Amino acid sequence: MVAPVPGGEDKPLFNGTDLSGWVNVIGASESWTVNSNSISAAGIPRSVLRTDQQYENYILEFEYKKPMSYGRAGILIHSDALPAKGSPWPRGINIQFWGSGNGLIEPAGGASIQAVKNPPLQKVDGDSTGGGPPSAGEGWHHIRVESSDGTVTLRVDGTPAAMGLYASLRKGYIALKADGSQIQFRNIRIRELPASDLSSEQVANKDRGFVSLYNGRDVGKHWELLPGHRGHWTAEDWLINYDGKSEEERKSLWSKEEYGDFILMADMKFTGHPEMAESPVVLPTGDNLKNEDGSNKMVVVPYAGDTGIYVRGSSKNQVNMGNRFIGSGEIYGYRADRDMPREVRQALVPRVNADAPPGEWNRYVITMKGDRIGIVLNGRVVIDDARLPGIAPRGKIALQDDHGSGNRFVFGNVYIKELE
Repeated sequence: MVAPVPGGEDKPLFNGTDLSGWVNVIGASESWTVNSNSISAAGIPRSVLRTDQQYENYILEFEYKKPMSYGRAGILIHSDALPAKGSPWPRGINIQFWGSGNGLIEPAGGASIQAVKNPPLQKVDGDSTGGGPPSAGEGWHHIRVESSDGTVTLRVDGTPAAMGLYASLRKGYIALKADGSQIQFRNIRIRELPASDLSSEQVANKDRGFVSLYNGRDVGKHWELLPGHRGHWTAEDWLINYDGKSEEERKSLWSKEEYGDFILMADMKFTGHPEMAESPVVLPTGDNLKNEDGSNKMVVVPYAGDTGIYVRGSSKNQVNMGNRFIGSGEIYGYRADRDMPREVRQALVPRVNADAPPGEWNRYVITMKGDRIGIVLNGRVVIDDARLPGIAPRGKIALQDDHGSGNRFVFGNVYIKELE
C-alpha cells in the first residue's frame, strides 16, 4: 500500500471498482478495464484515460506494474481534453518512468517545460521510440509526482528521477497512457496544494462534450464498413487507414448515424509520395483564372492526393482536402456550381491556403449549423460562416474516396459534438 501523504488531506482518484471519475478519450471500452482493484490498459490502441476534472498544484501518487518489457509507461499532467493534432496524446506535460529512479519529463503536443534532471535512458528491445530498462516482472513500482507553480518533480520508488521547470501549462487533466503494451495502475490519489493566479494560456483546453467516431479497434462500430471496404478501410492503432482500393461501388466510408448541427474535428495526412502536378488558379470570385486562349491558368504544386469529408449525406457538400492552389476547405460542389449566387460561391473559396506540406498532419474543425458552414484548418479560418443553399437538415458524414483515384491517406482523432 502507498503510505499516507504527510502534511495534508489526500483523496483517491480511483475507487478500486469502476472508472467513475475518469474519461476514456478514444472510447473503446476494452482498452481500459478494472481488475483486482487496479486500472488495466490493453496498450493498443494507444490512448489515454483522463480525469473528468482539471487539477493545478498537487502531489499525485500511485503504483504501476508493467507485465511486458516492450512499450512505454507514463502519464500526462496538465493535459488537454482531446489529443493534439496528429497524435494519440493530448497536449500536456509527459512523464515517463522505467524501474527504480529512472524517469523523464518532457513536453507533449506543443506544450513546453525545461528539463533539469533527465537520466540517460536505455533503449528497450522493440521500442523504436526509446525507453529505459525493462520493468516487466519486477512487481509494483511507486510513483510520486509533484506539480507546483510550473515546477514538476518525479520520484520512482522513492528515488528522484526527473525535474522540469517553467511548464507552459499549469492546470489541466491527469491522463494515464496506454502506449503499446499492457500496464496497470492502482492506489491513485492526490493531495491538492494552494492554487495560483493563472492566465488562460496556462490552463489546458477543457472538455467541450466531443465524442469519438473511431475507437481505435473497430472501424465498423461507427462507420458502414461494406464487404468491399474490408482490407482497404482498416483500423491501424489510433488511425483509420485507407489504401485507395475499396472494391465497393460507393467507395467512400459513410457514418452509420445521421447528424444535423455539429462541430466535427478530424486529423488527416496523405501517405502517398508527393509529386509535382498542375493545379488551376482559382480567383476570390470562385471562378478559374483564364489564359488568353480561354484555357484554365495552371500552376505546378507538390501534390500527394485528394480526399475530403462529405456532410449532411451528399457529395455536393464536400469539404475538399488536398494540396491545391486554392487550398483545402473549399466546398467544391457549391463553389463550382454556376447556378449558385455569386456571393455564395465567393464565400466558399478558402480565405487562405492553410495546408500543411504533403505528408504532414492537418487538423480540420468543421462547424455545421442550419445551412451555414465554418471551417478552421490548422488553427486558421478558411471558410467563415458561409451559406449552403438547399442543404439537407440532417445526413450522414463520409470520409471520401476520390472517385477511385487510388489516393492513400489516414484519418485520426475524429470527434464530433452535436449542437442543439
